[in-house]
Amino acid sequence: MKDYDWMAHEIGQNIVEVTMRFDEESRRFLVRDLPDDRLERALRIQAAIRAATHEHELKQSRADLMACIEELTLNAEKLLGEKEAKPSPPRIAQLCMSLLAPKKSAQALLGDLLETFHKNADRFGEKEARRMYWFEVVSSAGPWIKRLFFAVVVDYVRSKFGL
Repeated sequence: MKDYDWMAHEIGQNIVEVTMRFDEESRRFLVRDLPDDRLERALRIQAAIRAATHEHELKQSRADLMACIEELTLNAEKLLGEKEAKPSPPRIAQLCMSLLAPKKSAQALLGDLLETFHKNADRFGEKEARRMYWFEVVSSAGPWIKRLFFAVVVDYVRSKFGL
């Protein structure tokens, strides 16, 4: 607890006005119903001064805390704004991947592609990241398209030749 300057003036019977000087402000308050005994009177005045000091320091702490909260809020808004500004991969490519990929692994593949897309966007820019995303979708879908194509061709040949 910090020590502050103070003065006490008796303004009436059993009433003392205390003036305290804090860092940049001063505060006046009355201490009433003081006992006649000098020691008890001094103890009551000191208790009132301690209470005023605690109140002032509490207000200072609260003001500091509010300033920190405001700064953290601004930083959080900046971070959220930056996250919202991140580019997104091509929607058609995402749709193609979700249709062509096996149901069990589609979400995992899309998640991996999204993570790779964001890294590529940071490194090479959005346009190049989009191109690379399409390349990944096509190369990942290639084996499934081959299987689908051969399955269609084999079914066609079987139906024509009665196999």
